Parts: sequence; structure tokens; C-alpha cells
Amino acid sequence: SCDVVIFSATANEGGDRETNVTFRTVSGGKDYTATATIVQKGAIQEVSVAEFLAAPVGTAQYRVTGAITSIANASYGNIYIKDFSGEVYVYGIGAKGDFEKLGLNVGDVVTLVGQRGEYKGTAQMTKAVHESSILVYEATIAEVLAAEDGVYYRVTGEVSSIANETYGNIYITDGTNELYIY
Repeated sequence: SCDVVIFSATANEGGDRETNVTFRTVSGGKDYTATATIVQKGAIQEVSVAEFLAAPVGTAQYRVTGAITSIANASYGNIYIKDFSGEVYVYGIGAKGDFEKLGLNVGDVVTLVGQRGEYKGTAQMTKAVHESSILVYEATIAEVLAAEDGVYYRVTGEVSSIANETYGNIYITDGTNELYIY
């Protein structure tokens, strides 16, 4: 005779998860146990940097988008990225040399998928994979006014007026030219 154990799990809308199931039997007055680890892959969770930082350390997969603020080690793809909610250290993107091949620089926007890790109590993204990126070019207001649509620019200027406080629509100026930021 063979005993059968049926285990079922509901669909996993969250990140990866795992649990241990321990089976116990008694035979001849002796206890026997066997433990099985059950792993279920989950959906990639799209989160802000703050949500990523608040997540538990584990194997769940997170998609995070942010601007590169610093490149700590280009060879290994160790970078910092920042969005509206905070900044996080990324401990390596792909294999050695993968990040360099992307040709990314500070200011470019990246979307990465990775796990929430930690080093000496500091949160970081580990096992990061580059999903997509947007190159962002440094430009003057005059260059942006003459540029094509569909290109991303980083522009510096002084706020000359606020067009809409609710939505943050402003005008910036460099003293000669003015640019409307919608």
C-alpha cells in the first residue's frame, strides 16, 4: 500500500515564494520525518524604489525603473538608480562586462528586474537583469527647442513661472530662452 499526499497551491500573483512541508510518520515506535521545500515562481512585481526598499530580502522578482545617479563599477554593473521615491544600489547587472556593452551613463533611465538583497544592513538589488533603457542627452534650452520629438533630454534652467501648480507645469529659462515643461 502506498500513501498519497496531494498538495495544491493557488495562482501566485505576487513574487516568488517557497515553503517547507514536513511529513512525519511513526513506525516501530520510531519517529521519521522528511522535509520537502516547495518553490513557486511568481509574477514580476513592478514597484517604485521605495516599495523595493521596503520589500523583504528574498527571491521575489521586482521591476524597478530609475535614472542612473552613479556608476560605482562599470565592469560589474554596480550602479545607483533613483526615481521619485528614493535611491537604491544595484549590485551588478548581468555578467562581468554586460553593463559596459550597454553604453549607459549617469542620467540615463534603466528598467531592471532583480531580487531584494541586503549587505551589512543596507538594501540593494541583486541578480539584476537589464530589461530596457532610455538614453538621456544633456542639452541647452535652445537645443531642446530645436530638437526632434522622441528624444529624451536633461535640461537645466531657472523656474521663470508656474503655469499650473496642481500638475507641476512650469516655464524654465536660461536667461535667453524659455521652455515650457508640461
